[in-house]
Amino acid sequence: MLNHTTRSSPTAPTCCPVLHVRSGFTHQEHAVVHRSIFRNRHGSVTLFAIDDGECISEHQSHNDEIVIVLEGEIELRLANTPFRMKTGEIRHIKPNTVHLVQGIRGGKILLIIMRNPNPQKMK
Repeated sequence: MLNHTTRSSPTAPTCCPVLHVRSGFTHQEHAVVHRSIFRNRHGSVTLFAIDDGECISEHQSHNDEIVIVLEGEIELRLANTPFRMKTGEIRHIKPNTVHLVQGIRGGKILLIIMRNPNPQKMK
C-alpha cells in the first residue's frame, strides 16, 4: 500500500494526498505489482513495480502512453526494438505500437495513459 500524507496550504486542496513511492510501494518476488493513482475518461496514471525478469506482456493500445522510470532499470520493447531505460528517463509510446515492459534491476515506473477520444481514426 502507498504511504499517503496530506499537506495543507492556503491554496492547495486538502483532498489531494502526497504519495511516497519509495517507502510505500515495493516489489514482490516474481511479480508485477501495480497501483492505480488516478483514472477518468481522459486517461490514467498507474505505478508499477516490476521484479527482475518479470514483465508486462506484449500488447498495444489505441492511446498515447508515457513511461517514466522512477527507480531501477527496465527494458521497454517497442515493435521488437529494445530500449534500456534507467531512473529518471522518460519515453513516449505512440498509439497502436506493440510493446512490453520487462524489469531488469528493481524497476519502478509511472505509466501515464492519455485516452484518444477517436480510437477508430488512429492508424
